[in-house]
Amino acid sequence: MTYPLRYPDAQFIPAYVGNHGPRSMIGADIRRIVVHIAQGGTINGLIAWFKDPKAKVSSHFAIAQDGEVVQFVELDTVAWAEAAYNETSISIEHVGFTGHQLTGPQLAASLKLIRWLSHEFDVPAKRTASPDIPGVIGHGELGVLGGNHPDCPGAPILSQLTHVLSADQPPHTLDPPTKETAVKLPFTVAQLKVFVAEAGALFVYVNDFVKADHITGTPLIWLNAAAAIVTAVSHSVNKVAAKKTT
Repeated sequence: MTYPLRYPDAQFIPAYVGNHGPRSMIGADIRRIVVHIAQGGTINGLIAWFKDPKAKVSSHFAIAQDGEVVQFVELDTVAWAEAAYNETSISIEHVGFTGHQLTGPQLAASLKLIRWLSHEFDVPAKRTASPDIPGVIGHGELGVLGGNHPDCPGAPILSQLTHVLSADQPPHTLDPPTKETAVKLPFTVAQLKVFVAEAGALFVYVNDFVKADHITGTPLIWLNAAAAIVTAVSHSVNKVAAKKTT
């Protein structure tokens, strides 16, 4: 099987030759996509660092906060980013700082690149926290053997990636209900209609109270949340009631 050397949607700017390893990566041996944070505010700063002979580090990719993707090392070449895991990992740097989330364009570009890498190298596009399980992992989750960077890329970014990658998986399918598995609702259609009417009245009350500007700050947030919950419950119950009458 032939593996690609470059990502089609990236600008290729090669790192200094002394900042990466040899062309010894084997596509079939790639087990993980490793997510990093650059601890810097611009893509140009990262480019300059990877071209600096003193750096002695590199990454396969970096993603700017506007979503621009730059590739520094071809995918048959070892990037120096994960210490003991370099030869079986593809690395993605992200411009920004630990403790902050990725920007919207940055997250979208990262997800697109991860999907592409997953397809080309048969690495699952799903989160893992163990270097022994193939998937998408944070640099810090590689532990001491991965370079001992526990705050890279940071919890906010890992949470973002966990969310988008989970949503990216095919949905679970359920068998249609049978007489044995069907759940009987413990209320009648008439009771449902009464509940909907009462929930609607509560929503109107909460909404009017919020608009009256009698409350600000945290209590206002809670009241808005209550109004949203009542609306969602009313909508769901209406749907159930409609199904029971058909």
